[in-house]
Amino acid sequence: MSSADAIYEACIVRFRPIMMTTMAAIVGAVPIAVGWGAGAEARQPLGIAVAVEIIPNELSRPAALAHFVETLADDVRAGVCLDIGHARLAGDVVDAIENVSEHLIAAHVHDNRGRLDEHLLPFEGTVDWAAALTALQKVGYDGPLTFEVGALGAVRPTLAKLRDARTRI
Repeated sequence: MSSADAIYEACIVRFRPIMMTTMAAIVGAVPIAVGWGAGAEARQPLGIAVAVEIIPNELSRPAALAHFVETLADDVRAGVCLDIGHARLAGDVVDAIENVSEHLIAAHVHDNRGRLDEHLLPFEGTVDWAAALTALQKVGYDGPLTFEVGALGAVRPTLAKLRDARTRI
């Protein structure tokens, strides 16, 4: 089998499970976020929120997500998860932070070289971390920073580098 045929076959095989997982997550999150169904009133004080994540596509760009969250504001506790690596792929990280600043409730921290979603450790790609962290401070973000890094080799050295990156941040 050629490489092209193998890639095509893998895409066909993986598409259905990916779409099923995505739809299950969406269908499962909407009643919780909107407060539908049995026990909805009990969930209200829990502060459950739905975070929509910046992903490098037209539907999930920072301005589009901010608009989406604003249209849900009266019915749903929702906000934006700023994925710094994805924001870098979509354009300027500081612009993304400023676009979603009023709706920012979570942040994913990883790096890339500007072309692929590599999930590198912070400071190992091309994200301008000084500018990004300054922008987060400027907009008053004090929520969680979730390190979202991929498999990068041996565990112990990777964790040591991650610890160093966390200290720098």
